Amino acid sequence: MTRNSITARAAHFIFPLALMFTFILGSEPNHVNYVERNNIGLGKTAGQVDDPLLDRAKGYLLHGKVKSAVSNYGNFISWDEHPAALWGKYTYLPHVGFLCGVPGHVYSSEFEDWIGDIPEETASGDTIQIWSSTAAYNDWMDGGPNYLGVIFDTHDDRGTVGVEKSAGQIDGEHQWYLDEGKLYISVPYSGENVVDPHYSNAMIGLIRPWALRPKLIERLIDYDIYDYGSDGLPWSSDDDYVYYGANAAESWFVRTSQSYNTDWQPVTRSRQYTHSTDFTAGDLFGSTPFTDSGDTYPLLAHSDYGNTWPICQDQDIQNCEDFGQPFWPGWWSEDYMGEDSLFRVEHPECNGTRKDTDCWQSVPGRAISDTDVYMEFDDRWTHRGNRVLDNEYEATGYPMGLRVMAEAHSYGVAYAEDILFVTVKVRNESGHWDAFTRLADGTKEYRYECTNNRYNTQATCLASGAEWLPISGEAMMMPDGTRLNGSAGFDYKGMSMGFYMDADAASADIYGNFGVHTNEDDFMEYVDCATYRTSPTSAKYFPEGCPPSPDGSGDSLRISMALIYDYDGVSNAATELGVVATQLLDSPLATKQIDLDGDGIIDLYPGDPLKMTDWHWFDWYNRPGVHHREGNNDCCAGSPSREQALNKEEMLYKVMSGDTTNLTPDEALWFFHADDPGQDHEHPTFTPHFDSVDGIKETVFFQDDPDGLDCVHIMSCGPFDVDVGEEVSFSFCIIFGEIKYLGEGEVEYQDLIDNAIFAQLMYNSHYQGFIAPDAPEVSYEADHGKVTLSWSGDDPEKSKDVLSGYTDFEGYKIYRSADGGVTWGTPEDKIYDNENIFVGWRPYTHTVGDETFIAQFDLSAEADSNFCVYQDCAKDSLRRGRDISGPDPKAPWFNLGYNTGLGVGGINEGLWSADSSIHFYTGVIDSVVGEETLSMSMYYFVDYNVQDGKQYVYSVVAYDMGLPVPVDTNWVDNGDGTFTQQLIENNTNPDGYAPAGYQYIENSRGTTEEDPNFVIITPGYRLNTGSLSNIKVVPNPYIVRSDFSETEYKKRLRFTNLPEGFKISIFTITGELVNSYKHEPDLNYDANNVPVLGGNAVWDLRTVNNQEIAPGLYIYTVEAGDLTPHIGKFAVVR
Repeated sequence: MTRNSITARAAHFIFPLALMFTFILGSEPNHVNYVERNNIGLGKTAGQVDDPLLDRAKGYLLHGKVKSAVSNYGNFISWDEHPAALWGKYTYLPHVGFLCGVPGHVYSSEFEDWIGDIPEETASGDTIQIWSSTAAYNDWMDGGPNYLGVIFDTHDDRGTVGVEKSAGQIDGEHQWYLDEGKLYISVPYSGENVVDPHYSNAMIGLIRPWALRPKLIERLIDYDIYDYGSDGLPWSSDDDYVYYGANAAESWFVRTSQSYNTDWQPVTRSRQYTHSTDFTAGDLFGSTPFTDSGDTYPLLAHSDYGNTWPICQDQDIQNCEDFGQPFWPGWWSEDYMGEDSLFRVEHPECNGTRKDTDCWQSVPGRAISDTDVYMEFDDRWTHRGNRVLDNEYEATGYPMGLRVMAEAHSYGVAYAEDILFVTVKVRNESGHWDAFTRLADGTKEYRYECTNNRYNTQATCLASGAEWLPISGEAMMMPDGTRLNGSAGFDYKGMSMGFYMDADAASADIYGNFGVHTNEDDFMEYVDCATYRTSPTSAKYFPEGCPPSPDGSGDSLRISMALIYDYDGVSNAATELGVVATQLLDSPLATKQIDLDGDGIIDLYPGDPLKMTDWHWFDWYNRPGVHHREGNNDCCAGSPSREQALNKEEMLYKVMSGDTTNLTPDEALWFFHADDPGQDHEHPTFTPHFDSVDGIKETVFFQDDPDGLDCVHIMSCGPFDVDVGEEVSFSFCIIFGEIKYLGEGEVEYQDLIDNAIFAQLMYNSHYQGFIAPDAPEVSYEADHGKVTLSWSGDDPEKSKDVLSGYTDFEGYKIYRSADGGVTWGTPEDKIYDNENIFVGWRPYTHTVGDETFIAQFDLSAEADSNFCVYQDCAKDSLRRGRDISGPDPKAPWFNLGYNTGLGVGGINEGLWSADSSIHFYTGVIDSVVGEETLSMSMYYFVDYNVQDGKQYVYSVVAYDMGLPVPVDTNWVDNGDGTFTQQLIENNTNPDGYAPAGYQYIENSRGTTEEDPNFVIITPGYRLNTGSLSNIKVVPNPYIVRSDFSETEYKKRLRFTNLPEGFKISIFTITGELVNSYKHEPDLNYDANNVPVLGGNAVWDLRTVNNQEIAPGLYIYTVEAGDLTPHIGKFAVVR
């Protein structure tokens, strides 16, 4: 088909990437992957768009109880990267993939005013009937054109593209024209089978502009070639256009090496513009349980690791000003300025409410969370996901020109440690674009940015000397060098976005072992307070619907999430399992009234965030895109040689949008579920948008032993429109919580609901909340039988809370771990709240006799009373005027301290003994800078309760005092049997923040040695210069899984009391060399990259060929200059 007859309406088209197969081959198809051309270089394409695999990177969000690796190619979380949504000891979400889809056509049955003419015979002898519709014409032309043609006989999302005719010139079937306010179409006619466009089974649709695209000619190694006609100009009228149908961009379906052919891929040259490649995952996270020092995978930009940031280069691509310097490519934290009168004068666009984004101002240099990870990906490489058979696409995915910008946030503070936030913005860059967002009333608000990304308001930007410019750009370039629709792009209508979730409770343990993995006995539900009238699970937790927002705005707080848990709480050897949910925090806005659950009551009104509008589950073996139901011995579609469903794209879009039109019996059975699986669509409770939770238990999937099923589902949001340049928010979070098993399949997860409510409140406040004092920067020294920690108290003790403005420091806690930071004590050191929910760890404790000493140090009662409330502590400044110690009033399972004091000699002797193995000393260091004398507190902590050669992790955290209620109540005895209430203002909270009070907060313990307060230490002798006779091997014998911080992947044998410049050689008892290495005086690592720690050397029990050694007896020698060589032996026991 060409477009020579629809030029006026097709100023709306041009580009190359996906194609559709419109006839059935009679011969065996030829499976084509790539055709290599000598003039095409690897990694480059005609448009000079790099191979996207070069831009892939990952990030680690490791603060808090929930930890996860994230990726930048559409799979926020995947099986490929560990940990995959870890909470506590186990991972739960091996796959969370981003989805976005659009329809290929709108069925003729959507228009109710079709009028059929009297059937007539054509010159060829065929009988046709012409139908006309005013409603179809109006929808076609309303702000459009919104369609480019008519598709007939649609099956498997392909069909016959109608021929456009001049008015009144129809002379056969499958033709159409627009005239005098009506759309006219022609269909074949017979007396027995009338094709009536009133009905969806007429298989007639109006083609959306983006679904009609140039035909595939050939697949090359870097890109696909399309039929651009005789003039060779892409998206011109002489191209050979075919119908591609619906499209759903995803990255979860493929099963290929490196998942190279996913729809979503990193934005071109991300390795240059959004992250650095100078440091790898192994460089920064090799000491964690989640990878090792040999991991060379690039890292995404992490807010707390400046060496992962990109270098400022081209201001046309990066909005930065310090050329040649690293810069943060993501978003900074923001402060609410709506109550600042001067700000309101300078920014009259701010209406004074927290909902108005104009009332927020970024704070350059202040990250949103403890670790923010930034990424960008787009869908320009979608053609790679289409299998090519005899130069025809099997399934017909195509790029939409969407850019996804995302920033994940990880918190170590207790109030958010169960939540992993992801801020997501999606922009339509299919054509030349000027960025804008759409307000609740439908008007466009164009977006501007500062050429220096440190500022987000016009006033602060111009004051810095930078420029305040519109955000705009060229149409996205495709891999073959063309741009969609001749750079005009597409205004998408009927779009849906969502997430594919594959959850296994549990999936793996903290080390990545799958021994705890089970996936056949899980269960899934959804909770949406807007569906409380029809959803029992929603009504259980929100019996009166969505709660009011506590900000006084009058808005309701929409909680909308999908969740999964183990049905019986048993997953092999796993214990203390939880429940995991994905919650939508923000979404595009509704443009019409919506009844979510089909009960006849409007749930959403125009301007409301859509949130979750669809939730559907399916068995993994019949997931959207399979040709037929698979099994263990018949798997898996997505592999290069496996057949896919022809309508793979359409079926995924239908699941996302709740479209049950013209389903096959299998599709209806697999993807849309009512209370009674035997009735489904005919059941009175059936709704196409939300599957029945109760009905899950009636399915064969659930009832086959064991009870439960392998939970895979899609939660989505739509439909909505996204014009060229429009930017929509689609932020979400992954939440965990405790679950209580009540018996007979009943559970309770109020902890998850509470976390979900808090997550929504936190997001609505732009992640603004009370924060802990700054983390201290810790130094350490290891020696024989002891470890010494030291840190300055200057920054923690003078830091102020960003929300209250108070200087609220109270004390320090020291934590110690013997397993690399996985746990911070014994089971007895776990702290549980009044609901028996695990909420944290006690600080490091040590018992001597009957006394237990706790490594927690706080201000004395006198120091508390004199501590300044505000940072600027002049002599007449407001002081606290009270003692802060004992159980936290808002969380009494935590202790605010024992009034130990932090000054010289200020240790409370009733709590600390000079004879114990733990000593704490504080002092003051005076240094002279110019004419000023700076006083800085320096603290020391000495731990004698250590074993040489064993690795320990220490973390020193600073914590605040919490927020007492602003006014204390005191009752005074009047002496006559009555009492008078006195209200006493509380100096510790003079501005009245958190009227009900707020519990204390401590900073994150950290996860790697890049964190200032997290250190890894192995005590032992320092380098000696004398005899080698004191050299020892620890432990000896080495017993696999000893108490020396080993994991399955990190085994260590230690040689202690070594001299400088040593050489160690290890032999079998038959004299065969196993390994050897030297110590160079100026290096921290030996020649085999074995870390050398003072007078210790660590060996990973692997041979020179990197093979694990066998159990047995081994001989070793140590040589050092002129000293007499030392010979010893050790054993390895399984």
